[in-house]
Amino acid sequence: MSVVPDDEKPDKDMLVRSLYAATLAPENYDTLMDTIELFVGAGKTDPTDLALENHFQTALNILNRMGRRRREQKREDAVVQNAPGPTYVVNPCGRISAMNAPAKASSPCIPSKLHDLNIESDVLARLFTWMENGIENSADLFIEPAMIGKPAQSSCLIARRLAPLKTTVEESDVRLAPHFFVTTVELRLDTQRAQQFLSAYDMTDAEMDVAIDLANGVSPADIALKRETSINTVRAQIKAVLRKTNTTGVSDLVRLICGFSAGFAAAINASQAPVSTGVTSDLKRRRMMTLSDGRQLFWLEQGDLTGVPVICIHNMLYGVEWPDDAVEAAARKNLRIISPSRPGFGASELAPAAYGEDLLDTVANDIRQLMDHLGLGRAVIMGHVMGSVYAMRFALLYPSRVTALLGVSHAPVWREEWLDELPKRQRLIARITRHAPQLLPYVTRAGVALLDAGYLEQFVNALHKDIPADARALKRKPVFEAVAKGLEHTTQQGSEGFRRDCLFTLTDYSTSARALEHTFHIIHGDGDELVPLRNVELFAEIAPATRITRVKGAGQFLLFSHWQVVLNAISDAANSANLKSLA
Repeated sequence: MSVVPDDEKPDKDMLVRSLYAATLAPENYDTLMDTIELFVGAGKTDPTDLALENHFQTALNILNRMGRRRREQKREDAVVQNAPGPTYVVNPCGRISAMNAPAKASSPCIPSKLHDLNIESDVLARLFTWMENGIENSADLFIEPAMIGKPAQSSCLIARRLAPLKTTVEESDVRLAPHFFVTTVELRLDTQRAQQFLSAYDMTDAEMDVAIDLANGVSPADIALKRETSINTVRAQIKAVLRKTNTTGVSDLVRLICGFSAGFAAAINASQAPVSTGVTSDLKRRRMMTLSDGRQLFWLEQGDLTGVPVICIHNMLYGVEWPDDAVEAAARKNLRIISPSRPGFGASELAPAAYGEDLLDTVANDIRQLMDHLGLGRAVIMGHVMGSVYAMRFALLYPSRVTALLGVSHAPVWREEWLDELPKRQRLIARITRHAPQLLPYVTRAGVALLDAGYLEQFVNALHKDIPADARALKRKPVFEAVAKGLEHTTQQGSEGFRRDCLFTLTDYSTSARALEHTFHIIHGDGDELVPLRNVELFAEIAPATRITRVKGAGQFLLFSHWQVVLNAISDAANSANLKSLA
């Protein structure tokens, strides 16, 4: 364990202050976790410290008394999500509080302030001046030729002041401060948009070209030079453009073109967005059964609903739903992905007395009952990340029900020296689990409160921002959506299901893997920093029947980012098992 310098060691009062600050305002969760990390690293979390434990229990009671907030999308997220170009919500200091998918994709790293973006310095300076003056009496719209991350030609920067973002009495008064919507709009209209614009304003091709040049800040003289015509001809075309568009000058013309381009793009995006969802809705089915002990078990079926059965046991955090493209591909491969929600996850009832080994056995029995209910003699058994621990337990207890055994992004192996090598947030959760378990109920419940308050990106970034493969994957919309749905599934009932899983990450099951009757095929990314590839290779040395498929560039989100590899492995395993049964 690393040694914390004395001047950085927090006292108990500091920890308690951070604890109650996060309880009352969930956005302070990261500050609390940083304080806990220093406290745990300093070895100050004595399990016998009843006063500290009482504070955490009191804070947990407060959270529980306050109840779950209805999870709503933050208003600023809703504001930016449908904008066609890179779009941000910022405060007058330039700090970014929300951004859309094109904004994330336009930068190698997720920016936190406007200065992180590649905006021309003089344009940025004028934008800040406008935001400062705009708080009282400046124009309601800022427009200048510019482009975030690209040359200034053929686009412009638009900013406008937003109404106060505060929507509930629980939100902090800081959200009453001015916020601004900042976006870029492409001015070089494609053929489809140009034809629509020409038709709307009865303009000629030449007049359209002049309008775009004016919007880009090109002077009439330079337009004449570029078009190899006289300045008088250009002036006549400018007058015609202003007359036909009913604009009074270049600024009005720029606003008109930007608004037309953005509105056209938004309309196209809106009309295209539902297509994928409509297709995959026919490939998904949610079902429920009552188990022998009276608990209700829910599961999701995806892909070909009459195809080869695959039992997919979900991860701690990221749920049962696969990306839409993966579901459609599974259907084409005649694969029926059956994903049961484990006790305490999704809508499946918690098994009140099941912890540790008993929980592993309980889940294995639940899956056996599910297979019986569906009339499945055998199925491919696949564990996703921590689900691989459950998959292996099922294969040990019910080997005759297993067609093939797969694991994705995890191997059930652990060594204590690996704890300090984990990424920052995962390392802290592991340390709390191992050395301060009395803090874990509050820490996991406060994480749910953070998500309920709408801080999904803050929660996810704390876990994955420093892992390059994961950060890249999260910029892809289908991956981020799968992660978001997974977190909603995990926290549907609260945090207890997740909390009971935490100990499994620090438990070694490699020796028991030697008793497996099936080859354990593990699919693992070489960019996984949470479970480095060498850990999986050690597992294979201990359990020689293990087979490893290494996936270049993949991290913990392999199932969502490289699902093609997973589906191919499932198909190969099912086909191989079928050939053996025919032999």
